[in-house]
Amino acid sequence: MAVVRVVVRVRAVSRVVTIRAIAVVRAVAVVTIVRVVAIRAVAVVITVRVVAIRAVVIVITVRVVAIRAVIIVITVRVAIRAIAVVRIVVVRAIAVVTVVRIVVVRAIAVVTVVRIVVVRAVAVVTVVRIVVVRAVAVVTIRTVAIVITVRVAIRAVAVVTIVRVVAIRAVAVRVVAI
Repeated sequence: MAVVRVVVRVRAVSRVVTIRAIAVVRAVAVVTIVRVVAIRAVAVVITVRVVAIRAVVIVITVRVVAIRAVIIVITVRVAIRAIAVVRIVVVRAIAVVTVVRIVVVRAIAVVTVVRIVVVRAVAVVTVVRIVVVRAVAVVTIRTVAIVITVRVAIRAVAVVTIVRVVAIRAVAVRVVAI
């Protein structure tokens, strides 16, 4: 009987031990499951943090892109202003060159007018010279005509005188002959 009792007790103890072992295993399993769930929760939190960090990185990237766009816009505006300033300078330079050209053209016009006046004065002087030369020529021609007329008259008088002398000699010869 004692052996049976021992066996029964051993079996009872082993059942208790088995039940307790199963309970311990279950508790360990529950703890493990809780740990896995906790790890998964931590992983989810980490994932959420990573997503949040990525979102922050995207926001920062967007801000950087926006800042770069603003810088590009500012640079373009500065370039446009610089181009406008250069255009203004070029327009002013063209205006100055145009004014200089106008002044040069006016000076050329004045010089041309002076040349025309000089040419007209030279033409007037030339006309006066021609008139004087013609007058001198007329006077010379008249003088020559007068001289020729005087010479002809002198020759005519000489001829008449010679004829008279010849006539007088002829008369004298006749008189002497008589």
